[in-house]
Amino acid sequence: MKGKYTNLMNKSRWIQGDGGPLVVLLKSIWYRWQSASGWNDSIMGGGNTLTDYNVICGLEDGVHVLNHNGADIIVLSDSEWRGQIFQSTDNQMFILQDMGMEETPLDFFHQTLLKKADKILHFIIEDDKLMLIVGADFVDSEGRELYENQEISIVPGKYELHVYYHQSAFLVHFVPS
Repeated sequence: MKGKYTNLMNKSRWIQGDGGPLVVLLKSIWYRWQSASGWNDSIMGGGNTLTDYNVICGLEDGVHVLNHNGADIIVLSDSEWRGQIFQSTDNQMFILQDMGMEETPLDFFHQTLLKKADKILHFIIEDDKLMLIVGADFVDSEGRELYENQEISIVPGKYELHVYYHQSAFLVHFVPS
């Protein structure tokens, strides 16, 4: 079993920011994501405008699915903790967010999958690509982003997200439903 994931985890890059949650969203809505743009008018900035960033920062740490701007998004914990999204050679998809793991990501991954999921969420994917982004990021008028992001292909459909919590990481396994 280890062979399916070793090379893919090594090829995936870690995405990390300087605050605010990591978010997984459909690539087709990425260009509508405004996050913290207009900060001074936002609720968090002292104004009256509810921004994407206000919505995601209002959630507790953990893994959440919410319908926002007409599509499901996954909100993870603070982006100061690095995360990655990757697929196995048999097309299973996972998200891993490292919050100070002492073991290697691969060892953590294999130990965690032997356990029962801590919770199951439902997620609808209406696009063939997902993006893992720093929630504070947005595309400016010139098409630039502040942080790196990660894009991955997936078969559209309904998924159960099997969520595994550990004191030093979260693992999310996408299971077609």
